[in-house]
Amino acid sequence: MEKKGPFPLDHNPAAPASAEPLLPPPLPERPVRLRAGRPHFYTAHELALILRVTENTIYRLARRGELPSFSIGRSIRFRTQDVEAFLKRARNFGE
Repeated sequence: MEKKGPFPLDHNPAAPASAEPLLPPPLPERPVRLRAGRPHFYTAHELALILRVTENTIYRLARRGELPSFSIGRSIRFRTQDVEAFLKRARNFGE
């Protein structure tokens, strides 16, 4: 569907006519683990992608205290061990 007027909806004067849409690079399948003994932290976005839920669900779980988190400034982080413990509890929740 095109817009009536001088430019179509997908017009980008800076891009060549055959340019593909710009997409962010894909996130790695598995997060890189740090050295043994050092905790790894996930962002709400990373954790949402891994668990295939929305970021709002992650924030809600943290706000309710179901998923322990750390606040760093305005950011929130989740420790790997806490996420694994949460998943173990969630797996047995319905049984």
